[in-house]
Amino acid sequence: MFIGLASGLLDVIMNARVSMLESQTGKTVMNANHAMFSVGYASATMIVAATREAGVPPGPVFAGFAMFCWLLVPFVWMPVTDFVPDEDAASARYPF
Repeated sequence: MFIGLASGLLDVIMNARVSMLESQTGKTVMNANHAMFSVGYASATMIVAATREAGVPPGPVFAGFAMFCWLLVPFVWMPVTDFVPDEDAASARYPF
């Protein structure tokens, strides 16, 4: 239950962050975000399948993924900025 909750919360936070970046830059990157999310899941699945087939215990596999993520952080880190929408965006409504 907690893993599902964490995964869902992470998905919502990532989508909100990408939406904010889209509105700040004017570029559409949500499709690329979802594509890379899928590539990450597919890659992890293939790596785990290969390590299970090779008989590697789960501990070293988790440690390897943790190390990879830790090494990746400096390349993907973005400081969070305060976002203040303009007046027109704040008064916009959903279509009927």
